[in-house]
Amino acid sequence: MKSHNRKTKGSGLVVRETPSHATAESLTSIARNHRGNSAQNQRERILDALRTHGAITTIEMRKYLDVMSPAPRIMELRRMGKRITTHWVKQATDSGKAHRVALYVLEA
Repeated sequence: MKSHNRKTKGSGLVVRETPSHATAESLTSIARNHRGNSAQNQRERILDALRTHGAITTIEMRKYLDVMSPAPRIMELRRMGKRITTHWVKQATDSGKAHRVALYVLEA
């Protein structure tokens, strides 16, 4: 995933910009390829997105992958042996309010 992050003054957190149209379309396509709300389907969507883009935030998972509680799915993937690290970033929701959220990164 191309980095669209920039440092903010004061907070020390990196600001993650809204995904590009192409990235949003890619994530939406991943969601269509793994339909269903089972934990397994959600893990498949997350893993596919991480493999394709390298990193994804909590907000992006909720909005584009239809995973309402990403943290438990990430924990399950880690228990399955996937190396996923967490970084903290600021990202705005659709309402424009910035939140401190997890950026999950798939390690090689």
